[in-house]
Amino acid sequence: IGLFFWSYALFQVPAGWLCDVFGSRKSLIIFVLAWSTVTMCLGLASSLWMFLLLRILLGVAQAGAYPSAAGFIKKWIPVEGRAGANSMVTMGGRFGGVIAFFFTPMLMLLMAWIFKIEVSPWRAVFVLYGLMGIIWSVFFWFQFRETPRQHPACNAAEVALIEQGTVSVATAPPALPWVALLTHPNVWLLSIGGFFINVGWVFLVSWLTPYLTEIYGDDIARQMGAGDDPKAIELAVNSIKGPLTAITGMFGVLGSIIGGILADILRKKFGPIWGRRIPGIVSGFIAAAIYVVALFTENVWVFLGLMSIIYFLTDLGLGALWATYQDFGGKYVSSVLGFANMCGNLGAAAFAIVIGYLAEADRWPVVFMLSSGSFLIVASVWFFVDPTHQLVPDEKQAAG
Repeated sequence: IGLFFWSYALFQVPAGWLCDVFGSRKSLIIFVLAWSTVTMCLGLASSLWMFLLLRILLGVAQAGAYPSAAGFIKKWIPVEGRAGANSMVTMGGRFGGVIAFFFTPMLMLLMAWIFKIEVSPWRAVFVLYGLMGIIWSVFFWFQFRETPRQHPACNAAEVALIEQGTVSVATAPPALPWVALLTHPNVWLLSIGGFFINVGWVFLVSWLTPYLTEIYGDDIARQMGAGDDPKAIELAVNSIKGPLTAITGMFGVLGSIIGGILADILRKKFGPIWGRRIPGIVSGFIAAAIYVVALFTENVWVFLGLMSIIYFLTDLGLGALWATYQDFGGKYVSSVLGFANMCGNLGAAAFAIVIGYLAEADRWPVVFMLSSGSFLIVASVWFFVDPTHQLVPDEKQAAG
């Protein structure tokens, strides 16, 4: 997992720049075909070293997914609806992870039955997932176009509606404005926010299950009638801890959907600056408080409810976050998102290691306080984000 996170994070900026230069349609096709091929090869890997190398390549290939999607939404969705559209993309990522948790074991059994596989049926599932990506790529290539003007099904009224309030820019591939990217306050504010929101979020996806086992294992086993038999207790905990963790992920899906709709409403009511700020500020402060409360919670179900709310709040702000990238990033939106997403994933990768050391030392209170503090930082940086402050002034963009 660590190899994937690091390669995924470090390739965000190059992937985003490729999307800006060659367009989201071509770039996304290349990335999807690449990670689909790697996924199939993972199913055929014959050694540990080959498997590890493929995990690195998978991170590189998947790094282009969100920057490509952000570029598409910038070109296809009017500004008033971008947060909602962005939230559907993030929701798809969350929902895919949740349903894969349930469907992958069933597919393993099905593939083993169909092809009479007795050993490692997961290999066949990896090949199947890769084939699905290739099929999707073919459909995507024929169905989608880079801009509404290029799509034969878009009429003039639709094009005018989508492009309302935007500046027409040159179609020549842009050179990445490194000075602006590395000095713009919005880039650094959102990168800092992305880093710390992942610090607060990574516990939910990496260490929630071990924490449940260590702190609430006996309680879970008792409620499932496992008695005092250590083996029965272990079996009871292992049978339920996965689904319990998946439930929290579903709250993330719900948060993504509601957050995008809410962010568009807030922008109409409070304007382009505070309409973008409010979701991140409110969700950050509440999540920080809940982490502190959860530390002193003795009931496992109350604890899971609190973790679900944190997951909900984390994704509640994603629609507004992505829309902010598009508001000020201009035609460099994929590069901007890639840079900030790189910082965010570096935060997740680094803090996952820190949690490991703290967990071994039984320092869970420190983990919760650090997670709480990270959300306080996220909420604080949003006070200074200005979505109307463009990365590159519109006239310079228009000049290419």
